[in-house]
Amino acid sequence: MHPSLSQYPLKAAYGFKHLSLSMLLVLSSLATPIYANEEAVPAATEASATAPAAGTALVTRESLPLNLSVEGTVEAINQAMISAQTSGTINKINYDINDFVEKGAVLLEFEGVQNRAALAQARAGTGMAKAMLNEANNEYKRVKRLFDKKLMAASQLDKARAARNTAVAQLRSAKAGVSAAADQAGDTVVRAPFSGYVIKRHVQLGESANPGQPLFSGVALDELRVLANIPQSHFEAIQARQQAHIEVGRPGAEPRRLEVMEMTLFPYAEQGTRQVGVRLMLKKGVEGILPGMLVKAVFDIGEKARLVVPKQAIFQRSEVSGVYVLKDDKISLRQVRLGDAFDEDKMEILAGLNEGEAVMLDIVAGGQKLQAQLEGGL
Repeated sequence: MHPSLSQYPLKAAYGFKHLSLSMLLVLSSLATPIYANEEAVPAATEASATAPAAGTALVTRESLPLNLSVEGTVEAINQAMISAQTSGTINKINYDINDFVEKGAVLLEFEGVQNRAALAQARAGTGMAKAMLNEANNEYKRVKRLFDKKLMAASQLDKARAARNTAVAQLRSAKAGVSAAADQAGDTVVRAPFSGYVIKRHVQLGESANPGQPLFSGVALDELRVLANIPQSHFEAIQARQQAHIEVGRPGAEPRRLEVMEMTLFPYAEQGTRQVGVRLMLKKGVEGILPGMLVKAVFDIGEKARLVVPKQAIFQRSEVSGVYVLKDDKISLRQVRLGDAFDEDKMEILAGLNEGEAVMLDIVAGGQKLQAQLEGGL
């Protein structure tokens, strides 16, 4: 973040007793005008472009990324509303809103008397089916022996075989009934499908629930992504470069920058807006953002030559930004119009400076030198 004049009071830091920033701009403009656009700034001398004085930095033109910034919404990859799979009375609730739940933990339990009774009945039916199959097998073997001795008609053998096959089918059906009853009995215990936070509880203790009725809503914060929409005119460039990052605004500070691990472009555009959806996967375990937050998705769509200076050379008073320009050992206060910030120490200059000019890096020293220059009538 570039320095602010509020950090350096004019009277104390710069030594000016009665001069405001606007007065300084007027006085310094007598020697060096404040230009309204880049083309109006005279070209710097070759000497200043190649040999900057100590404590200064040159205004340079660099090829820097051209970005597209759009709004995006943070969402959790794992989020779910858990519903009842069986009917019954809720007799135990273990978690409430904002509680963290481990995967597999028991959220709530149903009374489940009918479910357990149905499971016991199904198991009893399996035992009966096994007994019937055993009896049918023995009968088939007896009839088969008699048939082999020519003492039993073929129709009797067919009848015994059919009875055995029926008993086999009945046993399979009984086992399937046990499996279904066991699942229903298991549905009386509701477990968390993933580790996360409870964001809503839809039922109360003692309430009767039916299949499909919502019980809990939960969300996991360890894996997040951002959903955004881009204009169709930039689709091709974004698809080709596959470079983006997320910016989270912070009051009084530079936006926080988050890395994008994976980008997915939707294979269609919305008919109403002619925009293409983009899903941006964030690094696992990222902190400081929550589902539902509004952030900026910044996409790399190309490169552009830009004038830049170090951020430390820029000061700001209210809405006015300025730098101290050093030329031929004389200093002037120059108002500038700022563009985008790059990396940790570069700021784009849209107007007010020209490539090759030298700016003071120490704004306090620059102010003191300008004061001495004005008092000396230089």
